[in-house]
Amino acid sequence: MLPGIMPIHTMLERELDGGYTPQAGNNVNFTTFSRGWSIPNNAQILAISVYASAATTGSLKIARRVAAGQYEIMLSQAFSHAGAGWQRFELTAPYLVGSSDTYYPGVYVSSSGISVNSPTIQVANGRKVGDQSGNTTGWTEDTDTTMKNPILRIHFIP
Repeated sequence: MLPGIMPIHTMLERELDGGYTPQAGNNVNFTTFSRGWSIPNNAQILAISVYASAATTGSLKIARRVAAGQYEIMLSQAFSHAGAGWQRFELTAPYLVGSSDTYYPGVYVSSSGISVNSPTIQVANGRKVGDQSGNTTGWTEDTDTTMKNPILRIHFIP
């Protein structure tokens, strides 16, 4: 790369999030997806940023909605957040979102601290695993307004 020249993916990269105001949360042992916004079709996801008010570990997720209460986990990648603000996590390989269907970013949280109040979520107890296991069911949709949305931002190339 030449000095002063940015890589092409850096020039094309966009960010998207739900516009939520970060708050302290307590989503312990839940996998949560925000349905207040979805990932654009055909986007190439490079990274996911997580906002945390305390150090935490968990798994980044991308899910495809199959039907009400049924989601296919398309990507699952572990992360460890140092706490106190936004931290960006590069995906081990870029993920190309399909050209149809609806895809959501989410997170499994093993401890507290990365959430905000919102009714537009889907949630399931425990760690939901990746694409090799197929569809996962048992999700609750838009019924528990005391649950918390993960504060996530995707970094993608349209």
